[in-house]
Amino acid sequence: MLLTFSNGSGVASNGSATWAISAYPAVGFAADGFVYDDARNVYVKFFGAGQAFMSDAEKALVIAWLQAAVPPGDTRTLLEAQAQAAERIKVARDTMEFAPVVVAGVTYDGDVNAQRRIGGAVQLATLAAGANQPFSIQWTDANNVTQTLSGAQMIAVGEAVAAQIQTAWGRYRAAKTALLSTTTNAQADAVTF
Repeated sequence: MLLTFSNGSGVASNGSATWAISAYPAVGFAADGFVYDDARNVYVKFFGAGQAFMSDAEKALVIAWLQAAVPPGDTRTLLEAQAQAAERIKVARDTMEFAPVVVAGVTYDGDVNAQRRIGGAVQLATLAAGANQPFSIQWTDANNVTQTLSGAQMIAVGEAVAAQIQTAWGRYRAAKTALLSTTTNAQADAVTF
């Protein structure tokens, strides 16, 4: 177990998980802080301008405090918790990005292939509008009903898809920024999309 503690804040680690500890432990000996690392056989207390090795009795007090302060069960490292949260956020982003869109009460597919087809149809509608030519297209909506869309209607479907993608990625970027600032597993787990 590793514990570093100074000025009322600290970090404890069992080698596979890390916990932020915000209250100075009542360890039973005077010190401004300490480093307790049983893996490296380092047990140092420091105060003011000096430091000293902990006595066996002081080590026992730190061990007892650690056993009470460090939550059991979550053995993930912070990086593992952040990676799991990042994957959960990506899944939520993809779900939103490729969800169906509703335009003027009609639902259109939003999966990768539908987005590609919508993009092509929007390009044709835009070219027709730029050339001042009429445009209409037969489009099968998400309920398998054929719709006849004008150029403006087709462009509106494309705009809805683009807005949905931008919203999904905006929320993803915000969640990722929040995730990168987490310092505990619980904080990483609490980040939402």
